[in-house]
Formats: sequence, C-alpha cells, structure tokens
Amino acid sequence: MTTLTEQDANLLTEQLSEALLRFSDSKISKQEALNIANVALRNVDLNDPVFAHKGLNWYAKEILKKVDI
Repeated sequence: MTTLTEQDANLLTEQLSEALLRFSDSKISKQEALNIANVALRNVDLNDPVFAHKGLNWYAKEILKKVDI
C-alpha cells in the first residue's frame, strides 16, 4: 500500500484540480475542482497499475465524464 506524505497528497490534489479545470474548459470553479479532487483522491487506489500507467490527466477526464461536464 502506498502511503503519501501530506506534501505529496497536497501536490496530487493541486495537480488533479488543475487538470479538472483545464479539461472542463473552466466550466467548474476552482473551489469545485478542489472539492472534486479531494474526494476523488480519497477513493483512488494509488497502487492500481491502470492509474499508475494512465495518470492524473486520464483520471480527470474520467471524472468529468462521470459528472457530465
């Protein structure tokens, strides 16, 4: 199991929220992107090889598909 430091978790949250903003064409606010990123990263398995291979940009696009933005 991967354990993240608080600094790593903050960095991942920031990167995911930026990707969410970018791929949503700013249809969501910065605060909404941060909230979504926080929830999404709590629920992702960082040891999953698919996530490790595809990365945050892919994950952001998948999230946006599910929330229909």
